[in-house]
Amino acid sequence: MDYPATLILPEPGSFPSEQVLSDHVLGLLDPWFHIDREVPGRYWSGELVRIDAVLRPRDTTPWKDENPAFGVEFKLPEHHVGDAGYFQWAAQAVDYTHAEWKGYGRLQVFVCPTPAIAVMMTAAQIAKGNQWRRKFESDQAARRSARYWAQAAPADGVMSAVDRERDARKWWREINDMGGEAEVQARSEGFASAFARSQRQGIVTARSMMKLLGQLNVGELMPVEQHGWSLLRSGHVLWSQEQGVRNKWSLHPRLASR
Repeated sequence: MDYPATLILPEPGSFPSEQVLSDHVLGLLDPWFHIDREVPGRYWSGELVRIDAVLRPRDTTPWKDENPAFGVEFKLPEHHVGDAGYFQWAAQAVDYTHAEWKGYGRLQVFVCPTPAIAVMMTAAQIAKGNQWRRKFESDQAARRSARYWAQAAPADGVMSAVDRERDARKWWREINDMGGEAEVQARSEGFASAFARSQRQGIVTARSMMKLLGQLNVGELMPVEQHGWSLLRSGHVLWSQEQGVRNKWSLHPRLASR
């Protein structure tokens, strides 16, 4: 599996609330798992907490643990949530792995969608920006833009329309040059474009982040190309709709030696 490129990211704004998101996803998983919603828990400090759901496989035979169970925590994907919001949510999921959940004890926690969406969506936004820039790189588009800005410039009684168009062309070239520097730098580093470099950086960051969270007992609940809805930890598929249990890894939180 080409992780994380094969993850199917949700479109921000596609769900009106976290409740609708969780109802949708848990409804899809119901054929494979018993679902216990809004499970209460307690930290060692005594502070009370609640997790969105705890899931138990209906068929425990292929799983490593005798009584496998895991927690699931949802977050509504939104346009305005930046890196900090997703990273705080990831930290919250790590905190949840240290809680004792009523009837279950400590659990590994799977988050939906992946916190890596913070950097992966940024890469997608960069792609859109580059598409916009390429659209305006053609001579015809540049001439249209130059004419527009020249005509929009206030007539001062001194500069002629030709002078204003010349200045507007110069302005456009400077804007392109600023983007061009990034392109030249990216290509000097062996990338096809500045976007390709940004995309690669986003993939590396996402992969590293989720490998670290996997060591901290946090995984992902995400749809994956050719696998369907899947449980992933450190970028590896534990279970999927299409293939069932893929890796017989314990769902008990790991401590000390890895």
